[in-house]
Amino acid sequence: MSVRDRISELAGILPDEHTAALITSPENRRYLCGYACEDGIVLLTRSQCLYIVGSLYYEQARELARDCTVVLMDNAESELLDLLFKYDIRCVAAEARHITESRLSAYHRALNYTDVQASDRLSETLCAMRLIKSRDEVELIAAAQNIADRAFERLLGRLRKGMTERSIAAMLTCSLLECGAEDTAGRVIAASGRNSACPCAFPTDREISDGDFLVLEFGAKVGGYCARMARTLAVGRISHAQEEAYNAVFCAGHDALGAIRAGVNAKVADSVARSTLNAWSADKYFTHGLGSGIGLEPCEQPVLSQKSGAMLRAGMVVSVGPAVYIPEKYGVRIKNMAEVTENGCNILTNTTSNLIRI
Repeated sequence: MSVRDRISELAGILPDEHTAALITSPENRRYLCGYACEDGIVLLTRSQCLYIVGSLYYEQARELARDCTVVLMDNAESELLDLLFKYDIRCVAAEARHITESRLSAYHRALNYTDVQASDRLSETLCAMRLIKSRDEVELIAAAQNIADRAFERLLGRLRKGMTERSIAAMLTCSLLECGAEDTAGRVIAASGRNSACPCAFPTDREISDGDFLVLEFGAKVGGYCARMARTLAVGRISHAQEEAYNAVFCAGHDALGAIRAGVNAKVADSVARSTLNAWSADKYFTHGLGSGIGLEPCEQPVLSQKSGAMLRAGMVVSVGPAVYIPEKYGVRIKNMAEVTENGCNILTNTTSNLIRI
C-alpha cells in the first residue's frame, strides 16, 4: 500500500467533510506521510492531508514528507483554529491511544468552537492498517535486521572476559550505528550472570566472567522501521544445567517458528514454545509472551501470547523470543524475526541460534 493509498483509506473513515483526523504519534505520521519528526501533527480531512510542523523541521518536512501539504506553524495549539476555520472543520478526532489528557485539554481550550474527541476508532483503524506490511516495509525491516546481524558479528570479535555489561552495551550501540542504523530499535540490553535472569535488565558495571551467560537483546532502525533480536552467549565453561536451559530455549524457538503461518491463531506459537519448554521441565521459567509484531515500533500488534485472539496473516512480521529465567542464577533468551507467509514463515534473522562461546 502506497502512502497515497494509506491516506485515502484513513480519510475514508471520516463521516463527512467537516470532520478531520488529528495524527499526533510519530509512528503514524511516518506511516501516513513517510516522515516523522519530534514535534509535528498531521491534520487529515476527506480532501486534504496537512503536515503541520514548526520552523525547526519545516524545510526537512518539505523535502521528505510525501503526498501532503506541509504547513509552517510554530504554535499549533493556538494557530490551528485558523486552519480549521479555513477548511470548515467542526469536529476533530484525535488518536485515543497516543494523545495525553493534558494535550487533549489544551486542544479543547484552543479550539473552543470545535468538538475535539479522543477517537478509539481512529487508533484501531491505524493499528489494523499497519498489521500487514507492504513489500517496501518488509524490505526496510529486513535491512534493519541485516544491520543488527552485522553489528552482532562485529561485536563478537571484540568481546573479552572482564568487560563490563555497560561497556558491551556501548560497543553494541556504536556497532549498530557504524553498520548503518539510523537509531537503535528499543533499548540495548547486556545482562550477565545473575543479572541475565531479569528480562529487562539495565547494563551495569558487572564484569563478565567464566561460567556466565551473557544475554544481549538489541535492534536497529532503518527508514523508521525496526528489527530486534536476542542472543545468549556462554562465557568460558558453563554447567550442564546451563547447557540444558539453552537447549530448551533453542528447541522452543525452533518449534514456535515452525508453527507460524497464515490462518493460525497468534497464541498457537506461544503454546508450542511452552509445550517444548515443558518437555525440558523449563516452562515455569518462561515468564512473558513469546513475541509480538514489529514494524514502526519494536513491539506492536499482533501479540504472540496466551491471551492473544489475533489470527496471523501473510505479510505480518513478528518477533519470536522464548526464554527461561532462573531466579538468582541466570537467564537465556533467543529472539528471531519472521515474516508470516501462507505456507509458514520467512526467517529474517541470519545469525545462528546455536550456542556461541566466548
